[in-house]
Amino acid sequence: MVLPTLSRPVWCARCALYASLLALGVVLGPRGSVANPHADSVSIYLINHGYHVGLAMPTSAVSSDVWPEAATFPEARYLEVGWGDARFYQTLAPGLGMTLRAGLWPTPSVVHVAGLRQAPPLTFQGQDVVAVRISAARLRKLVRFVSEEVTRSGAEAALPTGEGLYGDSSFFAARRSYHAFYNCNHWAAEALRVAGLPLDRRGATTAGSLMRRVRAALGLPAPRPSS
Repeated sequence: MVLPTLSRPVWCARCALYASLLALGVVLGPRGSVANPHADSVSIYLINHGYHVGLAMPTSAVSSDVWPEAATFPEARYLEVGWGDARFYQTLAPGLGMTLRAGLWPTPSVVHVAGLRQAPPLTFQGQDVVAVRISAARLRKLVRFVSEEVTRSGAEAALPTGEGLYGDSSFFAARRSYHAFYNCNHWAAEALRVAGLPLDRRGATTAGSLMRRVRAALGLPAPRPSS
């Protein structure tokens, strides 16, 4: 096989990009994923739910000592998390008034946790799912970020505030306020930055914009249109 010859400027630019991603613990890989050079790397997943992006991680790499609520899902192979306005997120059919309330001024928030028995690409078939490989150290930081979002009020583990949206899932009260300038996708972008992705939450207002920024940051192709 004959490799294409690259000009010196193009070669230098690619080397610089690769070095920058390597320094972050993330390098590009095939088939819509991101490969990591560390032997202890693991896959996390981004799931586009239409209005927000969920983040899923393998339970085998999650310690309940760090994230006590993880023990609530003993049968799960993956834990998917999301964050949002407490009333809006927990209402199946929120109206216009609730939508405006959630966006116009600060409101209480919740964390949604779903225990998945299959890998996210199988659980959420037909949805836009991106796999990202990160180091175990980065995953520990991500788990701590999620855990520190939960409000426990002095208890060892928080009690659910209600049943979740699908499967084995629950809502838990969260510590920060939801508002137009810090919504569910801003939170997901911040979590991904903790996980080592070169993201700025500014501009990641919608699920679509966040997924585009992730793909652009990691050099991944746009998703194939569903048939």
